[in-house]
Amino acid sequence: MGKENVPEFSPKIANAAAKGKFIDFNDNLILAKVNDYANIHGVGGKDHAPNSTINVVICDYSKIEKDANGESKSGTTTVSANVAPYIFEEILEICKKNVVSPNSLVLTTAMNLWTDIGNKVNQVHTNVRKLGGLFELTANKCMLACGHAIKKGSNPLMEFGKGLKELKAEIHNFNEKPFGETSLNSAATKLDLSYDWVYTQDKVNVYRAKNGMVPVSVVSITYAGYRPNGETSKLPWTVKVTNFDAPMTSNANGTSSYDGRQTINKKEAFIYLSNNDMWRCASQVCHYVDKWEMAYGIPLIKEGRKKMEEEKETKKNNGAQY
Repeated sequence: MGKENVPEFSPKIANAAAKGKFIDFNDNLILAKVNDYANIHGVGGKDHAPNSTINVVICDYSKIEKDANGESKSGTTTVSANVAPYIFEEILEICKKNVVSPNSLVLTTAMNLWTDIGNKVNQVHTNVRKLGGLFELTANKCMLACGHAIKKGSNPLMEFGKGLKELKAEIHNFNEKPFGETSLNSAATKLDLSYDWVYTQDKVNVYRAKNGMVPVSVVSITYAGYRPNGETSKLPWTVKVTNFDAPMTSNANGTSSYDGRQTINKKEAFIYLSNNDMWRCASQVCHYVDKWEMAYGIPLIKEGRKKMEEEKETKKNNGAQY
C-alpha cells in the first residue's frame, strides 16, 4: 500500500485576491510566559516571549521582467510583515463606519435638509429686515429733502424724485449682492460618509541580525473613501509592505533601529481591496484571535495566578509584607 496523502497544515486565517495579486493573513500568535500571564500575548523583549502578531503576506505575480536574453517573463514579488492583532479590531471598526444603512442615510439626509431649510429661512428673514431698513432710511431722507426744498422755495417733487432714484439704485445694488447657496439640495447631496484611516509601522527583526545588517519591514494600511477627482472609490483599502536589509543602529533609549540611507535587497508590493474584502478578512482575524485567547489564554491565566498566589504565600510565611 502506498502512503496516504496527509493534508498540509496551514496557518492562513484569511485571504483576498486582486488581479495578479493576493494577500494572506496568517497566524503568528505567541503565548506570553507564565509570569506575564495577564498579557496573554507575547510582548517581546529580553525577558518576555516574542511579539505575538498576525503575519501579512502580499504576493504580486503581475510584473513582467526581462531575462538575460531580453525576453519577457513574469516575475513574482513576495513580501511580508508582522502586525499586532489589535490593529484588526481598528480595521473592522473602520469597515463598519464606512457602510451606511439605507435608514441611516435617509435620516442623515433629512436632518441635513431640515438644517439647510432653516438656514435659508433665517437668511430670507435677515434680508427682509435689511430691505425694510433700506426703505425706511430712504423715506426719511426723502422727507427731509422735501422739507428743506419747501423752506428754500424750490420744487419738493424734484427732491422726492431724486430720493426715488437713489432708492432704485440702492435696491439694485442690494439685489446684486450674493445671497449664498440657494439650492435646498446642497447639504443633502454632499454627505461626507467616508471615515479615512491610516496605519503605518516600521519593524526591525533584531533576532535575525547578521554581519551588522538587520531585516526591516515597513507596512502601511490605509482607507481612502474618495479618489482625488471626488469620485467614490470601489477599492478604498490599500495594503503596502516593503522589505529590505539595513545597518542596525541603537537609539538613545536602548531600542534598536536601522540606517535607512544604506538599504539593500529591497522588495515592495501593494494590493487594493474593497471594503467587503477587508471587512471579511479583518472579521475572520478578530474571531480567530478571540478563540485563540480563550483556548490558550485561560489555561495560562489559571497557571499564572496559581503560581503568583503560591509565591505570595511563600513570602508571607517568610515574613514579607504586602
